[in-house]
Amino acid sequence: MTSPLQLDGGWISAELNQDADYPNPERAQIGRVFMNRKTGQFVGVLQSRDNDDAASVKEREAIESSPVSWLEIHVPDHRQHHKWFRAFLESIGCEDEYFGSIGRWLNDYGSNVRVELWSNFRSQRVVDHVIAMCRAAGIDAEVVPSSAQD
Repeated sequence: MTSPLQLDGGWISAELNQDADYPNPERAQIGRVFMNRKTGQFVGVLQSRDNDDAASVKEREAIESSPVSWLEIHVPDHRQHHKWFRAFLESIGCEDEYFGSIGRWLNDYGSNVRVELWSNFRSQRVVDHVIAMCRAAGIDAEVVPSSAQD
């Protein structure tokens, strides 16, 4: 029996924890994410080729030349983040505090503890999302801390 493909938890947290529909304007916007089916390496492809550096061009070419070697990982969209947020509020008994805006809730009700709880909850949902996509593609994978891969 082969061991599960090890996926970089640090990369997943840093890159996939953002809302695809409302990206951080201070970061280059990843348009699509691919995972190498053999190595578990993730590659974020920028939305625009205009911003590609030499490494990005090489990564795009690798994906385009051998698409069966890569699994596209769908970045969670705004609707998905709200589903997760409603589940989070239910898990802490505060579902009546939700008025359709995650940002407003964080500003109005989000103590440091609650913000940290939400961040951890969302991170786990993102990990579950990636693992589910791998399983659907027939890939046995597990997420490990970044240092465990080195």
